[in-house]
Amino acid sequence: MCCIAPVFSGAVWTTKLLFSPLASPPPPLQDETEICFRNPEFWPIFNGCETLADYGEQRNCSTKKTIEYIYQHYKYPAIGDACVQGTIVVLCTIETDGSVSNVRTVRGLHPSFDAEAERVIASMPRWTPGRMYDKVVRVEMIFPVRIRLE
Repeated sequence: MCCIAPVFSGAVWTTKLLFSPLASPPPPLQDETEICFRNPEFWPIFNGCETLADYGEQRNCSTKKTIEYIYQHYKYPAIGDACVQGTIVVLCTIETDGSVSNVRTVRGLHPSFDAEAERVIASMPRWTPGRMYDKVVRVEMIFPVRIRLE
């Protein structure tokens, strides 16, 4: 079956083919559990910050504890005399059970440094999952990891 929609072009109405009658129908919508939000109503909260009363305080605490966790557990890889500095951008998913999954580097510096950043983020403890419309949802998060020699 073909679907044709009227399109107004100037003074004449024409029709525009929305999808080919020979093509397969569009895929069904994803199962609700597979959807990964990038801007949820309530962001995931790092372990230990969920006891604070105000959501704003929880977010601030979560940001602070995440940074502390990353920098306490990150070990600068030994790759000879190279002095590598910069920012590694790591993307991951906080699942509905609070676990961290699908960790991958979006922008890296060096394979050894990228692997270490991925290892640290993948080893984070469970989070309080994000929520959207009073439902627990999967949330995609971005972590910039700054490497700087001092």
